[in-house]
Amino acid sequence: RGTRRTVRRRARDDARGTRGGLSATPTPLCTARTLVAGKSRPRDAATDRKPRQTPRSCVGSNRTHARLQGKRGDQAVSGLLHARSRTLSTFKRVESIARARRGAKTAPPRTIRRALVVALLSRPAAAMARLAAASKIRVAVYGGAFDPPTVDHMRCCAQILRSRQVDEVWLTPCGPRPDKPGIKTSTTHRWAMCEIAVNTCFSPTLPVRVCDADVTRSRAYFTYDLLRKLSSDHADTHDFKFVVGTDWLQAGTDIRKWESDDGGVRRVTGHKLVAEFDFLVLKRPGHPAHGELSDYGPRFSYLDVDGDEDAFVEGGGSSTTVRQRLRATGDLDAVAGLVPAGVLAFINRHRLYFEG
Repeated sequence: RGTRRTVRRRARDDARGTRGGLSATPTPLCTARTLVAGKSRPRDAATDRKPRQTPRSCVGSNRTHARLQGKRGDQAVSGLLHARSRTLSTFKRVESIARARRGAKTAPPRTIRRALVVALLSRPAAAMARLAAASKIRVAVYGGAFDPPTVDHMRCCAQILRSRQVDEVWLTPCGPRPDKPGIKTSTTHRWAMCEIAVNTCFSPTLPVRVCDADVTRSRAYFTYDLLRKLSSDHADTHDFKFVVGTDWLQAGTDIRKWESDDGGVRRVTGHKLVAEFDFLVLKRPGHPAHGELSDYGPRFSYLDVDGDEDAFVEGGGSSTTVRQRLRATGDLDAVAGLVPAGVLAFINRHRLYFEG
Protein backbone atom coordinates (compact mmCIF):
# COMPACT_ATOMS: atom_id res chain seq x y z
CA ARG A 1 0.00 0.00 0.00
CA GLY A 2 2.90 2.35 0.71
CA THR A 3 4.23 1.87 -2.84
CA ARG A 4 0.84 2.64 -4.35
CA ARG A 5 0.52 5.79 -2.28
CA THR A 6 3.93 6.96 -3.45
CA VAL A 7 3.07 6.36 -7.09
CA ARG A 8 -0.22 8.23 -6.71
CA ARG A 9 1.45 11.15 -4.96
CA ARG A 10 4.12 11.44 -7.67
CA ALA A 11 1.45 11.30 -10.39
CA ARG A 12 -0.44 14.07 -8.61
CA ASP A 13 2.69 16.21 -8.25
CA ASP A 14 3.58 15.72 -11.90
CA ALA A 15 0.09 16.77 -12.93
CA ARG A 16 0.21 19.90 -10.75
CA GLY A 17 3.85 20.68 -11.47
CA THR A 18 4.81 20.60 -7.83
CA ARG A 19 7.03 17.57 -7.78
CA GLY A 20 10.13 18.24 -5.74
CA GLY A 21 8.58 21.27 -4.03
CA LEU A 22 5.63 22.46 -1.97
CA SER A 23 2.29 23.43 -3.41
CA ALA A 24 0.63 26.67 -2.39
CA THR A 25 -2.72 24.90 -2.06
CA PRO A 26 -2.09 21.28 -1.22
CA THR A 27 -4.83 18.89 -2.31
CA PRO A 28 -6.23 16.60 0.42
CA LEU A 29 -5.15 13.00 0.06
CA CYS A 30 -8.78 11.77 -0.10
CA THR A 31 -9.42 14.11 -3.04
CA ALA A 32 -6.36 12.74 -4.78
CA ARG A 33 -7.61 9.22 -4.21
CA THR A 34 -10.95 10.20 -5.70
CA LEU A 35 -9.28 11.67 -8.74
CA VAL A 36 -7.00 8.69 -9.27
CA ALA A 37 -9.14 5.69 -8.26
CA GLY A 38 -12.67 7.09 -7.95
CA LYS A 39 -13.35 5.12 -4.75
CA SER A 40 -13.01 7.42 -1.77
CA ARG A 41 -15.79 9.74 -0.65
CA PRO A 42 -14.75 13.42 -0.72
CA ARG A 43 -15.35 15.54 2.35
CA ASP A 44 -18.17 18.06 2.50
CA ALA A 45 -16.70 21.53 2.02
CA ALA A 46 -19.14 23.11 4.51
CA THR A 47 -18.75 20.67 7.39
CA ASP A 48 -15.39 19.10 6.52
CA ARG A 49 -16.98 15.66 7.10
CA LYS A 50 -17.51 12.67 4.91
CA PRO A 51 -21.18 12.08 3.95
CA ARG A 52 -22.92 9.35 5.91
CA GLN A 53 -22.92 6.00 4.18
CA THR A 54 -25.90 3.61 4.30
CA PRO A 55 -24.96 0.36 6.11
CA ARG A 56 -23.91 -2.28 3.67
CA SER A 57 -26.22 -4.87 5.31
CA CYS A 58 -29.31 -2.85 4.28
CA VAL A 59 -28.21 -2.28 0.68
CA GLY A 60 -28.99 -5.00 -1.82
CA SER A 61 -30.28 -7.39 0.86
CA ASN A 62 -34.03 -7.85 0.62
CA ARG A 63 -33.94 -10.60 3.21
CA THR A 64 -32.40 -8.36 5.88
CA HIS A 65 -34.80 -5.55 5.04
CA ALA A 66 -37.80 -7.86 5.34
CA ARG A 67 -36.53 -9.15 8.67
CA LEU A 68 -36.23 -5.63 10.05
CA GLN A 69 -39.70 -4.75 8.79
CA GLY A 70 -41.13 -7.93 10.33
CA LYS A 71 -39.69 -7.04 13.74
CA ARG A 72 -41.17 -3.57 13.56
CA GLY A 73 -44.55 -5.05 12.61
CA ASP A 74 -44.48 -7.48 15.53
CA GLN A 75 -43.67 -4.65 17.92
CA ALA A 76 -46.57 -2.62 16.59
CA VAL A 77 -48.93 -5.58 17.02
CA SER A 78 -47.77 -6.15 20.59
CA GLY A 79 -48.34 -2.51 21.42
CA LEU A 80 -51.82 -2.53 19.92
CA LEU A 81 -52.87 -5.69 21.73
CA HIS A 82 -51.49 -4.35 25.00
CA ALA A 83 -53.47 -1.14 24.53
CA ARG A 84 -56.63 -3.22 24.14
CA SER A 85 -55.84 -5.37 27.19
CA ARG A 86 -54.98 -8.34 25.00
CA THR A 87 -51.62 -10.06 24.69
CA LEU A 88 -50.12 -12.15 21.95
CA SER A 89 -50.04 -15.16 24.27
CA THR A 90 -53.83 -14.98 24.61
CA PHE A 91 -54.22 -14.73 20.87
CA LYS A 92 -51.93 -17.74 20.35
CA ARG A 93 -54.08 -19.69 22.81
CA VAL A 94 -57.19 -18.75 20.85
CA GLU A 95 -55.56 -19.88 17.64
CA SER A 96 -54.47 -23.18 19.19
CA ILE A 97 -58.05 -23.84 20.32
CA ALA A 98 -59.40 -22.99 16.90
CA ARG A 99 -56.79 -25.21 15.24
CA ALA A 100 -57.68 -28.13 17.51
CA ARG A 101 -61.40 -27.69 16.69
CA ARG A 102 -61.05 -27.62 12.96
CA GLY A 103 -58.05 -29.99 12.74
CA ALA A 104 -56.20 -27.80 10.27
CA LYS A 105 -52.97 -25.85 10.20
CA THR A 106 -53.05 -22.12 10.81
CA ALA A 107 -51.27 -19.37 8.94
CA PRO A 108 -47.77 -18.27 10.07
CA PRO A 109 -47.81 -16.21 13.29
CA ARG A 110 -46.81 -13.00 11.52
CA THR A 111 -49.65 -13.33 9.04
CA ILE A 112 -52.12 -14.05 11.86
CA ARG A 113 -51.00 -11.02 13.85
CA ARG A 114 -51.22 -8.67 10.91
CA ALA A 115 -54.68 -9.97 10.05
CA LEU A 116 -55.74 -9.34 13.64
CA VAL A 117 -54.44 -5.77 13.46
CA VAL A 118 -56.44 -5.13 10.29
CA ALA A 119 -59.59 -6.48 11.96
CA LEU A 120 -59.03 -4.41 15.10
CA LEU A 121 -58.46 -1.21 13.14
CA SER A 122 -61.41 -1.69 10.79
CA ARG A 123 -64.06 -2.85 13.29
CA PRO A 124 -62.48 -2.96 16.77
CA ALA A 125 -65.64 -3.69 18.77
CA ALA A 126 -66.76 -6.57 16.54
CA ALA A 127 -63.24 -7.99 16.33
CA MET A 128 -62.78 -8.00 20.10
CA ALA A 129 -66.20 -9.59 20.56
CA ARG A 130 -65.31 -12.40 18.15
CA LEU A 131 -61.96 -12.88 19.87
CA ALA A 132 -63.62 -13.12 23.29
CA ALA A 133 -66.22 -15.59 22.01
CA ALA A 134 -63.59 -17.78 20.37
CA SER A 135 -61.56 -17.95 23.58
CA LYS A 136 -64.46 -19.17 25.77
CA ILE A 137 -64.64 -22.78 26.92
CA ARG A 138 -67.67 -24.56 25.46
CA VAL A 139 -69.52 -26.45 28.20
CA ALA A 140 -72.30 -29.02 27.81
CA VAL A 141 -74.62 -28.89 30.81
CA TYR A 142 -75.84 -32.47 31.28
CA GLY A 143 -78.61 -32.22 33.84
CA GLY A 144 -80.77 -34.85 35.46
CA ALA A 145 -81.75 -36.48 38.72
CA PHE A 146 -78.93 -39.10 38.56
CA ASP A 147 -80.72 -41.19 41.15
CA PRO A 148 -78.30 -42.99 40.99
CA PRO A 149 -75.73 -42.18 38.25
CA THR A 150 -75.22 -45.22 36.04
CA VAL A 151 -72.56 -46.50 33.68
CA ASP A 152 -74.68 -45.28 30.78
CA HIS A 153 -74.56 -41.74 32.14
CA MET A 154 -70.75 -41.91 32.18
CA ARG A 155 -70.66 -43.36 28.67
CA CYS A 156 -72.88 -40.52 27.52
CA CYS A 157 -70.50 -37.91 29.01
CA ALA A 158 -67.55 -39.46 27.19
CA GLN A 159 -69.39 -39.50 23.88
CA ILE A 160 -70.49 -35.89 24.27
CA LEU A 161 -66.82 -34.99 24.44
CA ARG A 162 -66.13 -37.14 21.38
CA SER A 163 -68.62 -35.06 19.41
CA ARG A 164 -66.08 -32.18 19.51
CA GLN A 165 -68.95 -29.73 19.86
CA VAL A 166 -67.91 -28.91 23.43
CA ASP A 167 -64.72 -28.71 25.46
CA GLU A 168 -66.14 -29.83 28.83
CA VAL A 169 -69.15 -31.67 30.25
CA TRP A 170 -70.71 -30.57 33.51
CA LEU A 171 -72.81 -33.27 35.16
CA THR A 172 -75.49 -31.33 37.03
CA PRO A 173 -77.65 -33.23 39.56
CA CYS A 174 -80.86 -31.32 40.16
CA GLY A 175 -82.29 -30.28 43.50
CA PRO A 176 -85.78 -31.19 44.75
CA ARG A 177 -88.30 -30.86 41.93
CA PRO A 178 -92.05 -30.39 42.37
CA ASP A 179 -92.68 -32.20 39.08
CA LYS A 180 -90.77 -35.26 40.34
CA PRO A 181 -91.98 -36.03 43.87
CA GLY A 182 -90.63 -39.56 43.52
CA ILE A 183 -87.05 -38.40 44.13
CA LYS A 184 -86.43 -39.55 47.70
CA THR A 185 -82.63 -39.46 47.73
CA SER A 186 -81.19 -36.20 49.02
CA THR A 187 -79.38 -33.86 46.63
CA THR A 188 -76.19 -34.23 48.67
CA HIS A 189 -76.18 -38.02 48.26
CA ARG A 190 -76.84 -37.80 44.52
CA TRP A 191 -74.11 -35.18 44.09
CA ALA A 192 -71.66 -37.38 46.06
CA MET A 193 -72.47 -40.40 43.87
CA CYS A 194 -71.88 -38.30 40.74
CA GLU A 195 -68.48 -37.26 42.07
CA ILE A 196 -67.60 -40.89 42.82
CA ALA A 197 -68.74 -42.02 39.37
CA VAL A 198 -66.79 -39.35 37.51
CA ASN A 199 -63.60 -39.85 39.52
CA THR A 200 -63.64 -43.64 39.22
CA CYS A 201 -64.73 -43.98 35.58
CA PHE A 202 -62.59 -41.30 33.92
CA SER A 203 -58.96 -40.31 33.91
CA PRO A 204 -58.06 -37.13 35.84
CA THR A 205 -57.43 -35.25 32.58
CA LEU A 206 -60.81 -35.93 30.96
CA PRO A 207 -62.78 -32.67 31.23
CA VAL A 208 -65.90 -33.99 32.98
CA ARG A 209 -66.96 -32.03 36.04
CA VAL A 210 -69.80 -32.23 38.58
CA CYS A 211 -71.72 -28.98 39.03
CA ASP A 212 -73.03 -28.20 42.53
CA ALA A 213 -75.37 -25.34 41.57
CA ASP A 214 -78.42 -27.14 43.06
CA VAL A 215 -76.79 -28.92 45.99
CA THR A 216 -77.68 -26.42 48.73
CA ARG A 217 -81.02 -25.25 47.30
CA SER A 218 -84.41 -26.22 48.68
CA ARG A 219 -85.78 -26.33 45.12
CA ALA A 220 -84.06 -27.00 41.84
CA TYR A 221 -83.35 -24.22 39.39
CA PHE A 222 -85.58 -24.04 36.37
CA THR A 223 -83.57 -24.76 33.23
CA TYR A 224 -83.55 -21.18 32.00
CA ASP A 225 -82.64 -19.86 35.45
CA LEU A 226 -79.81 -22.39 35.78
CA LEU A 227 -78.27 -21.50 32.44
CA ARG A 228 -78.60 -17.79 33.16
CA LYS A 229 -76.88 -18.23 36.52
CA LEU A 230 -74.02 -20.25 35.08
CA SER A 231 -73.59 -17.77 32.24
CA SER A 232 -73.55 -14.90 34.72
CA ASP A 233 -71.02 -16.57 37.02
CA HIS A 234 -68.70 -17.49 34.13
CA ALA A 235 -69.52 -14.74 31.65
CA ASP A 236 -65.96 -14.11 30.49
CA THR A 237 -64.69 -17.69 30.36
CA HIS A 238 -67.44 -20.19 29.45
CA ASP A 239 -70.17 -20.67 26.87
CA PHE A 240 -72.92 -23.06 27.99
CA LYS A 241 -75.01 -25.48 25.94
CA PHE A 242 -77.82 -27.65 27.26
CA VAL A 243 -78.12 -31.40 26.62
CA VAL A 244 -81.65 -32.66 26.02
CA GLY A 245 -82.98 -36.06 24.95
CA THR A 246 -85.32 -36.74 22.06
CA ASP A 247 -87.95 -37.79 24.61
CA TRP A 248 -88.48 -34.05 25.13
CA LEU A 249 -88.99 -33.51 21.41
CA GLN A 250 -92.29 -35.31 21.04
CA ALA A 251 -95.66 -34.25 19.68
CA GLY A 252 -97.11 -33.59 23.13
CA THR A 253 -94.15 -31.62 24.52
CA ASP A 254 -93.03 -28.07 23.79
CA ILE A 255 -89.87 -26.61 25.27
CA ARG A 256 -91.14 -23.14 24.44
CA LYS A 257 -93.72 -23.60 27.20
CA TRP A 258 -91.16 -24.32 29.90
CA GLU A 259 -91.43 -22.02 32.89
CA SER A 260 -89.06 -20.01 34.99
CA ASP A 261 -89.03 -18.31 38.39
CA ASP A 262 -89.36 -14.55 38.14
CA GLY A 263 -89.31 -13.09 41.65
CA GLY A 264 -91.31 -15.97 43.09
CA VAL A 265 -93.78 -15.96 40.19
CA ARG A 266 -93.69 -18.69 37.58
CA ARG A 267 -93.56 -17.31 34.04
CA VAL A 268 -93.19 -18.96 30.66
CA THR A 269 -89.63 -18.38 29.45
CA GLY A 270 -89.19 -21.31 27.09
CA HIS A 271 -89.14 -19.02 24.06
CA LYS A 272 -86.19 -17.16 25.62
CA LEU A 273 -84.50 -20.44 26.44
CA VAL A 274 -84.48 -21.74 22.85
CA ALA A 275 -83.45 -18.31 21.53
CA GLU A 276 -80.52 -17.63 23.89
CA PHE A 277 -78.88 -21.05 24.29
CA ASP A 278 -77.71 -23.93 22.10
CA PHE A 279 -79.27 -27.37 22.54
CA LEU A 280 -77.40 -30.64 22.00
CA VAL A 281 -79.90 -33.43 21.31
CA LEU A 282 -79.39 -37.02 22.47
CA LYS A 283 -81.13 -39.72 20.48
CA ARG A 284 -83.04 -41.78 23.05
CA PRO A 285 -83.71 -45.42 22.07
CA GLY A 286 -87.38 -45.80 21.18
CA HIS A 287 -88.03 -42.06 21.30
CA PRO A 288 -87.26 -40.50 17.90
CA ALA A 289 -87.76 -36.78 17.61
CA HIS A 290 -91.09 -35.67 16.20
CA GLY A 291 -90.49 -33.74 12.99
CA GLU A 292 -87.30 -31.82 12.24
CA LEU A 293 -84.99 -30.21 14.78
CA SER A 294 -85.46 -26.84 13.11
CA ASP A 295 -89.13 -27.03 14.13
CA TYR A 296 -88.11 -26.64 17.78
CA GLY A 297 -85.68 -23.76 17.36
CA PRO A 298 -82.73 -22.49 15.33
CA ARG A 299 -80.09 -23.66 17.82
CA PHE A 300 -80.82 -27.40 18.04
CA SER A 301 -78.30 -29.96 16.75
CA TYR A 302 -77.83 -33.70 17.16
CA LEU A 303 -74.89 -35.01 19.12
CA ASP A 304 -72.59 -37.16 17.02
CA VAL A 305 -69.40 -39.15 17.45
CA ASP A 306 -66.61 -38.12 15.09
CA GLY A 307 -69.14 -36.60 12.70
CA ASP A 308 -71.55 -39.56 12.64
CA GLU A 309 -74.94 -38.89 14.24
CA ASP A 310 -75.88 -42.59 14.24
CA ALA A 311 -72.68 -43.64 16.05
CA PHE A 312 -73.84 -42.25 19.40
CA VAL A 313 -74.44 -45.26 21.67
CA GLU A 314 -76.79 -45.13 24.65
CA GLY A 315 -77.65 -48.17 26.69
CA GLY A 316 -80.88 -49.07 28.42
CA GLY A 317 -79.56 -49.21 31.99
CA SER A 318 -81.48 -46.27 33.42
CA SER A 319 -81.62 -45.11 37.03
CA THR A 320 -85.20 -46.33 37.23
CA THR A 321 -84.11 -49.88 36.36
CA VAL A 322 -81.42 -49.81 39.07
CA ARG A 323 -83.87 -48.64 41.76
CA GLN A 324 -86.49 -51.20 40.78
CA ARG A 325 -84.06 -54.13 40.87
CA LEU A 326 -82.61 -53.13 44.24
CA ARG A 327 -86.06 -52.73 45.80
CA ALA A 328 -87.29 -55.99 44.33
CA THR A 329 -84.30 -58.20 45.20
CA GLY A 330 -82.29 -56.36 47.84
CA ASP A 331 -79.22 -57.83 46.13
CA LEU A 332 -76.35 -55.67 44.90
CA ASP A 333 -75.43 -58.28 42.30
CA ALA A 334 -78.75 -57.56 40.56
CA VAL A 335 -77.32 -54.24 39.32
CA ALA A 336 -73.74 -55.35 38.76
CA GLY A 337 -72.40 -53.72 35.60
CA LEU A 338 -75.12 -51.07 35.55
CA VAL A 339 -73.62 -48.83 38.24
CA PRO A 340 -69.93 -47.91 38.82
CA ALA A 341 -68.38 -49.99 41.59
CA GLY A 342 -67.70 -46.97 43.80
CA VAL A 343 -71.31 -45.83 43.50
CA LEU A 344 -72.50 -49.35 44.36
CA ALA A 345 -70.37 -49.28 47.53
CA PHE A 346 -71.84 -45.88 48.44
CA ILE A 347 -75.38 -47.26 47.95
CA ASN A 348 -74.59 -50.21 50.17
CA ARG A 349 -73.02 -48.09 52.91
CA HIS A 350 -75.97 -45.67 53.11
CA ARG A 351 -78.60 -48.36 52.38
CA LEU A 352 -80.14 -46.44 49.48
CA TYR A 353 -82.96 -47.84 47.29
CA PHE A 354 -83.44 -51.02 49.29
CA GLU A 355 -86.72 -49.90 50.80
CA GLY A 356 -89.75 -48.79 48.79
